[in-house]
Amino acid sequence: MVFQSSRRNVLLAGSALTAATLFGCSSTGAGPTSKTSALVAPTGTASVAGLTPNPSAADLAGGPTWKPADLSGQTITMWGLNYAPHVERYKLLIEMFKKATNCEVRLQPQSFDDLSTVLVKSAGKPPDVLCFMGKAIGTMVRQKALVNLTSMYTDLGVDMTKWWYDEALSAYNYNNGEIYGVPLESSAMNTAVVRADLMDKNESKLAGLIPKGNYFESYDDLFQAAQILQVKKGDTVKIWGVNQQNWESTNIPSIMWQQGALWWDEQAGTFNFDTDAGVKAFELVVSKPYAMGIESTLAADSSSNFISGQVAIAVTGAGAAGGALQNGIEATNYVRPSAVAGQAPKFIGEGGWGFEVLTRAKNPEAAMEWAKFVTTYEAQFSFTQIYNRTNLAACRPLAKSAIYQGDGLVPTGMRRALTAVENTRFMGHGYDPTVESLISKQAGALREGKTTAKEAAAALQKAATAQQKRYASQG
Repeated sequence: MVFQSSRRNVLLAGSALTAATLFGCSSTGAGPTSKTSALVAPTGTASVAGLTPNPSAADLAGGPTWKPADLSGQTITMWGLNYAPHVERYKLLIEMFKKATNCEVRLQPQSFDDLSTVLVKSAGKPPDVLCFMGKAIGTMVRQKALVNLTSMYTDLGVDMTKWWYDEALSAYNYNNGEIYGVPLESSAMNTAVVRADLMDKNESKLAGLIPKGNYFESYDDLFQAAQILQVKKGDTVKIWGVNQQNWESTNIPSIMWQQGALWWDEQAGTFNFDTDAGVKAFELVVSKPYAMGIESTLAADSSSNFISGQVAIAVTGAGAAGGALQNGIEATNYVRPSAVAGQAPKFIGEGGWGFEVLTRAKNPEAAMEWAKFVTTYEAQFSFTQIYNRTNLAACRPLAKSAIYQGDGLVPTGMRRALTAVENTRFMGHGYDPTVESLISKQAGALREGKTTAKEAAAALQKAATAQQKRYASQG
């Protein structure tokens, strides 16, 4: 079972396409084809697993004051990811929006893994609203394909600091303060998910290693715990101690940031991989666990490897705990450690998915009404229940909501994961998205023994710098 990672794989190719190609912005482009009682209060099928929003007045402080317009007889077209958990959430939001405004929404899920084909075919008929990751919309912003929503937030009276987690909102912040979307989630890639059955079996051996609080105290603790939890039969490893595959694009930058080095300096337009911080990041992500014999290269990403039962601890997204539970494996999340002893961990995150409004929307009035709607507590509450409530909210007040309540392993782990959001910085804009694949490429070479951590950092610096120069020359 592949869990969530497929929704991230769409971005590298898609974000590099020009908005003219995506949405027919060029002259030749042509294609073949809350605070008031008026706030939405979902009931019945608009709530999932019995959860209904019940915000206090304090929860709504700083949020939008939205009075739904009557859009009877109007229709908007929405494009979103053709991925079952997303489609389920879109449908629930559409029900709520229709109830509030009488507007019809034509949902057209897209296979964004083939984004170029999908959008070129529809170049002359763009949607009114789009659901896409904020970090991937830069080309669309530059080509003026998306509506600047900054004034919308002002008109709604939103206190941006109180209402949104900074990392989630920053993914949509372009041109030093212009907001081009409504975030739906924060980065959830700050966790180490651990198998509960193996922890129970080795409880006495793990004393002092498994956190009593929210986060591992050190990588030494995490790796020693992984060594204890690893399962062998004779000389054959049945369950590997740890796995960190395919999340290097945020893992390595996070470890660098913990040491005070930005992986990408947005102002200077330079990378900083070829540094002591970069070398140490490669050592912690690959060299050390491989030298200890607690990690091996497996067939999939760390989430899938964990969910399939091959790994005791996965450095991955928080949702893996919920995915594992569906496969009968009980697990919980802890926050990953800092690379610096005695320092509370901090991270680099990629933000998440959100809604954008197209400048060439056929029904711009209704499209803007949708954007206003999805800023509300109720809409955010509905979407955030995605992945069986193992997503991290973009809307700050949701941290205290019923979504994260309960004594079970999964909700307890999610509350731990939420504590990392405040210490997560958005990874930045302006770099060529394909650089992320270069990070994984060098980590792969290191796993195969073809290079050293120092050589990997130097090679990555050289390759990323060259790629960025090509990217910048394309305008």
